[in-house]
Amino acid sequence: MTSAHLPQAATLEQVAPQLAAVADSVTGHRISARLSRIGDVPVLTIEEPADGPDPTTVSIHPDPGTPGLPLECTCLWTLAPDATPEAIGQALIAILDAIRPIATPPGSGDEDTSPR
Repeated sequence: MTSAHLPQAATLEQVAPQLAAVADSVTGHRISARLSRIGDVPVLTIEEPADGPDPTTVSIHPDPGTPGLPLECTCLWTLAPDATPEAIGQALIAILDAIRPIATPPGSGDEDTSPR
């Protein structure tokens, strides 16, 4: 009988250095980041601007139940009072385009050109 060796989830000690590296990366852009722990789980919190009119908060923490080193990211932002639905949609599309793999290179003719 052969048993498959399932990948193990990263330990919280393995995740903390990766979160610290992300914190260093955003701090290099003069954005404040705070690495803390909730219980024994490391959490990276980025708030920009903390006292501005349209604050944005990003929280990144590990998913210890999943194999590998997955990080979960939650983004919260307060919309400007005059934000149009089109501007909100464009902001969401920019975020999604930045984090998802590119399925089809632009201009290849295989894009979905149907109206949305």
